[in-house]
Amino acid sequence: MSQSQIAILGLIVSFVGGGTVSAIINWIRSSIAETKERSTKYIEQQLEKLYGPLYYLTLQSSKLFEIEKKLGDAYKVEYIDQKYSDDPVTRQRLREETDSVIELKNQYIEQVVKNNKKIIELLDNNFALIDADDVEIFINEFYEHFIRYQTEEIGKTPYMVYEHLGAISFLRPRFINRIKEKFDSKKSQFEGIAKKC
Repeated sequence: MSQSQIAILGLIVSFVGGGTVSAIINWIRSSIAETKERSTKYIEQQLEKLYGPLYYLTLQSSKLFEIEKKLGDAYKVEYIDQKYSDDPVTRQRLREETDSVIELKNQYIEQVVKNNKKIIELLDNNFALIDADDVEIFINEFYEHFIRYQTEEIGKTPYMVYEHLGAISFLRPRFINRIKEKFDSKKSQFEGIAKKC
């Protein structure tokens, strides 16, 4: 503080009285503490009710995609890249095996679809907790694909029309990455505020 500021503060204290200045300072401190507490509670709610559960579900789905990809890679190595006899018995056995692997891959994707239903419920039920800069990303990178999948039920839209609309993604990487970034950011914010308290 400069000498002039100290002089002005001394003049105000002498004019208004020490008790009034003390009350004003206490009110300012209280107001700052309340604002900090509200901010901390809001971030905590965001973590508990939205960004934490979203992060958990997207981690699950990422793991499901990894398993499904491993199955696809194994399918390619074992069935696509190999030459087999044209014998009808061999062909029948191969068809049964490949159908089984494809069905298994589809079961993992069905789990992702179930997670997507949980994600849409979280977003709908906790809309007030979504950061403003996430709304557009959530709509474009998740909701659009979720609703298209629910409405078009992949494969029922004629191919030529589907090509105009673009491919449907079960869970876009940009959405997954955004959830991880926000979860990490919110967690750091919360931990930073908690350390100061």
